[in-house]
Amino acid sequence: MKGKKAPPVRVVILPTNRCNLRCIFCGGVYEREAPNKWFPEPFSWKDELSEERWIEIVDEISKMGALEWLISGGGEPMMRPKLTLELMRIIKSNGAEGRLITNGTIWKRKWAEELVKLHWDHIMFSVHAADSKTEDLLTATKGSFNLAIKNIAMFSKIKKMKNSFKS
Repeated sequence: MKGKKAPPVRVVILPTNRCNLRCIFCGGVYEREAPNKWFPEPFSWKDELSEERWIEIVDEISKMGALEWLISGGGEPMMRPKLTLELMRIIKSNGAEGRLITNGTIWKRKWAEELVKLHWDHIMFSVHAADSKTEDLLTATKGSFNLAIKNIAMFSKIKKMKNSFKS
């Protein structure tokens, strides 16, 4: 940065550990099954950071000039849709590149339209198998594969309608 303070290059945030799936390979199961040897006290979602605090943190880091953001989770970020979408708005309003990892199963059309409108850069859907039988086994959730595929198609359709594919 030639003598200037360098901004953060990449910031990873996990707005929630809540998840609508129960993937057999996910470490988040330890929290959901608390108390246990890793979480000796009962786990409460009330212990998550408040929406207000998340917004303060993302706003502060954005003002530092963070270049890239990844929103992921120990769970599904869209379990907190109002918060996650607001964080995405802040990130994009500051000119940063945004990435999101989602299991893709609980998306609503209005959320997808919002992301397309924001020109969100990357959405990565976690699909763990090539067929519904295997995916549903891995996620311990019947229909998870079909929901994710349906929502990927929805995003694609909205992007085509809005002519927002990158060249």
